[in-house]
Amino acid sequence: MHSQIFYPAALGIAISWLIFLNPQRSSCRCQPWDPCWPSDEEWQTLNSSIDFNLVKVVPTASVCYEPNFDHAMCEEVIRMSKDSGWRASQPGALQDWVWEAELNTGDACPLGSQMHGRAKCHQGRIPLYSAMARSTKDVQETIIFAKNHDLRLIVKNTGHDLAGRSSSPNALQIHTHGLQGIRFHKDFRPDGSAETLGPAVTVEAGVMMGDLYARSAQHGYILVGGDCPTVGVAGGFLQGGGISDFLSLHHGLAVDNALEFEIVTADGELVVANEHRNADLFWALRGGGGGTFGVVTQATMRVFPDINAVVAELGVRTSQFGEDYFDSLVIFFTILQELNRENIGGQLVTSVVAENMIETTLKMFFLDRRETIPVDQRMQSFVDDMRQVDPSMTYQSTILSKLSMNYRKTPDIHTDNDYGVIGTTVAISNGLFNSSNGPRRVAEALAQLGTRPGDLIFTSNLGGQVLKNGANDDTSMHPSWRSAAQMINFVRPVEPSPEGRAEALHNLTDIHMPLLYAIEPEFRLSYRNVGDPSEKKFQEVYWGGNYDRLLQVKRRWDKGGLLISKLGVGSEEWDSEGMCKIGYRSFRDWVTDIRRSKFEESITDQVTAGLSATPKTLPALLFYSGEGIRHWIQHSTAPEFYPRHEELRILRARATEMVASIADNSVVVDLGCASLEKVLPLLEALEESKKNISYYALDLSFSELQSTLQSLPLEKFKFVKLGALHGTFEDGVQWLKDTPGVQDRPHCLLLFGLTVGNYSRPNAAKFLQSLTESVSAANLTQSSIILSLDSCKMPTKVLRAYTSEGVVPFALASLDYGNNLFSTGKKAEKVFNRDEWYFLSEWNYVLGRHEASLIPKDSDIRLGGPLNDIVVSKDEKIRFGCSYKYNPSERREVFKLAGLRDVNQWSVEDCDVAFYQLRVSSE
Repeated sequence: MHSQIFYPAALGIAISWLIFLNPQRSSCRCQPWDPCWPSDEEWQTLNSSIDFNLVKVVPTASVCYEPNFDHAMCEEVIRMSKDSGWRASQPGALQDWVWEAELNTGDACPLGSQMHGRAKCHQGRIPLYSAMARSTKDVQETIIFAKNHDLRLIVKNTGHDLAGRSSSPNALQIHTHGLQGIRFHKDFRPDGSAETLGPAVTVEAGVMMGDLYARSAQHGYILVGGDCPTVGVAGGFLQGGGISDFLSLHHGLAVDNALEFEIVTADGELVVANEHRNADLFWALRGGGGGTFGVVTQATMRVFPDINAVVAELGVRTSQFGEDYFDSLVIFFTILQELNRENIGGQLVTSVVAENMIETTLKMFFLDRRETIPVDQRMQSFVDDMRQVDPSMTYQSTILSKLSMNYRKTPDIHTDNDYGVIGTTVAISNGLFNSSNGPRRVAEALAQLGTRPGDLIFTSNLGGQVLKNGANDDTSMHPSWRSAAQMINFVRPVEPSPEGRAEALHNLTDIHMPLLYAIEPEFRLSYRNVGDPSEKKFQEVYWGGNYDRLLQVKRRWDKGGLLISKLGVGSEEWDSEGMCKIGYRSFRDWVTDIRRSKFEESITDQVTAGLSATPKTLPALLFYSGEGIRHWIQHSTAPEFYPRHEELRILRARATEMVASIADNSVVVDLGCASLEKVLPLLEALEESKKNISYYALDLSFSELQSTLQSLPLEKFKFVKLGALHGTFEDGVQWLKDTPGVQDRPHCLLLFGLTVGNYSRPNAAKFLQSLTESVSAANLTQSSIILSLDSCKMPTKVLRAYTSEGVVPFALASLDYGNNLFSTGKKAEKVFNRDEWYFLSEWNYVLGRHEASLIPKDSDIRLGGPLNDIVVSKDEKIRFGCSYKYNPSERREVFKLAGLRDVNQWSVEDCDVAFYQLRVSSE
């Protein structure tokens, strides 16, 4: 459930964040323990066919561990592994450690601080074999071999992918880094065309950005590329769209300038793809994502004159939490807004250099300019505005005789061997960014991100030519890129441990992405090349209306799904590592609709009844709009919100004991309040126990059930059968009573998230008693309820938890949702004006509970629209949530009234929260 202080449970409603499904697997690829795995002789045959360029891959750090330990080689690897160019050349390395480690166990072969205490090097997610391709023939032979032996095949160019697509366990890798050819054309003519298209360059698959920038500059050219010099040009960068720092404003996306590809298909055939040959494949390769439709061996791109420019650069150093940071961002985005209208592009870079210290720089590129004086004059008013924020701000203008001088040609050298990052992006529309309030809206969102040392935020300038190219857009990129003004990039270093990685990925998905999407909820657009690796709605976010067509092209050119890329086209048919195929069925086939009525239609009636009563209340359902959920996620993951953190500690420490108490052959129903972090330890422990368990998550939101299909690593579960129920608590109890094959089995009902605390104590007893009605008499002794309760009655701790970041916008978002529900048209009068209300958090000493209310700010409020006869007096509270805390005697009394007894209790040291297992009392 999204809330632990509010009480949908009192309405007989479960709102669970996740669903868990157990699709029937139609097939898995061949793995080393299977009889189908190639023999040593067959591997040697492949090796011979590709000119002995096949290597058996071990992690690069293996020489630092027994039995392969070699002191001199280990020191060399430690030194070289800081070099991103060297890492690109190694089949056993990615650009950082985050995706080298196994996802579930954390097994890896690390360097740096993670080496301490490790006695063994693990393969992790590093492939077992690599074809170090030196020719197109090498790629063809490897693809045919993988297809014939049903192997997991992945493609690595330079290993920069931030979602781990360049590696996969037990896989065969095609490493394209050895394909290094570069050819320039004064006037390129695509195959099959009678027309020429002007200057262009053909690059083979392994060419890196820095090398191409350098070679292009020698020929007097610049091209649309990326910032990082060791990213491969023709791989994921180009096939994923190719967004530049500022040049996209002038020359469009990289895919707009892709003129032709040579690609080896999943059948091992080498084909040309352009506007005249295999046009459907050409369309898909321009934005549909790398490693999906085949293996590109070379690409031809348009190039542009390497003109001169003047660069104007402003810099400030501000406090992270002070108004000066926000004020500076507003000015920076205003500069981008105004100068973009003059066709002047730029890039903003914000770096958190220390606790509470941020450095921000903005570079604006005045192209085809040779003098700084006119540029300085144009920038002067902006400089004056910025000096009001930071008197020590810096400004300089620099003449570039060639624009290519701006681009780095040498690899990054990292400071240590613990380098690891995650990242994501979100696009900002032209409509928002160019509005009068656009810079302020974007600045507000970035100021609220909660950055920490090492974090990096930077922009990519869109609009301009990207927008103009939309008139004749024939790429597979999401159509909304043609109406985007800026892209916000967020990069965070990952603390070097499995726990650090898990926390960083969780925070990215559940905190940072909702905040970034909230900048412009109706413009939900992200860049797949730098996207959330756990993005649930990837089809919609990355491709929108182009996805169905992309899927058709995928199925034409790769009928068997040989090439599967994480969150790529067709990946929904496979598990998270692309190893086992999921039976392809519609989402509705996975979910059992058990609703006996549609609660959605009654919300307005509940609002009216609650506000007409004394005392006034609001129903909990009003608080779970899309915006409300985003704010709740931010609130519930705050450090001060102890209930969630304590539940997680207990579940991680005691899950094995908890599942031992659940009877074999049980039907386990999660009645809401779960999150992926909470449920996974329990499910993994159930799987480890090898019990025959059927697990169901109950939720009233079908869209949430649908969107979270990929939240669980489905391939992990063989003994636990997983499913989802669409309905309320009451619907769930009735389903348990009436369903053949379910009614006669032991039941275990989960009530996490302090759900019982949302009721008054007498009502809590009645609610718990009602849940036992689903259990047959034959299974009373084996069935149970597992719930969590909070014993904390320290007002300061409780109030600090329930007033942490995110809760105020969460509460106020309900008013906007209410206006939408009551709205009868565009000109309908609003029921609520959120500016008139504030959130009140209180501790009730008499009842021993926390109370959450909305209250008028300044004076009496007469509601609008159909509720205009209702007046809320100043200081009158409209309560919408409570959370009861239980001491031992109160807990025993509620259990007794419910006819239950606690048979097990689980907690850990220094926790006020505990889990209790209840069974029907024999008394």
